[in-house]
Amino acid sequence: METIGQKFTSSHPNYRGLKTIDGVLMSWCSTHKAWEPTSLFSKSRNRKCGFQYDCKEAQANLKKQYKILIPEGTLCAFENCSKLATCRDHDHITGKFRDFLCHKHNGMLGHADDTLQDLLDGIKYLTTYNEIIN
Repeated sequence: METIGQKFTSSHPNYRGLKTIDGVLMSWCSTHKAWEPTSLFSKSRNRKCGFQYDCKEAQANLKKQYKILIPEGTLCAFENCSKLATCRDHDHITGKFRDFLCHKHNGMLGHADDTLQDLLDGIKYLTTYNEIIN
């Protein structure tokens, strides 16, 4: 059973350190969720592979996101949510800012990997489960 924070060896399918693809040394970008050439990463003494978790482009986009201040009193952009916005939501592929969300809704999108299909599958699951109970 895999645990949170478990370290994988390079032969494990979930390994996210370094790998060579077509003769190019690649590192996993946790923001883009893709293998990218190590030349696109800053170095890190804290990681065994020697590179940051995110490529330079992803790091630059994240820095831009944090410069956007959440206006005081801003509510979550989800319809029917009256919670204060605490997160700056952004597209994980383009890095573009989308809107301000509460922690719960931002986390929900993150756990669904920002995919519509995962969210639709969740709705179908809950609908089926609720019909069985009721």
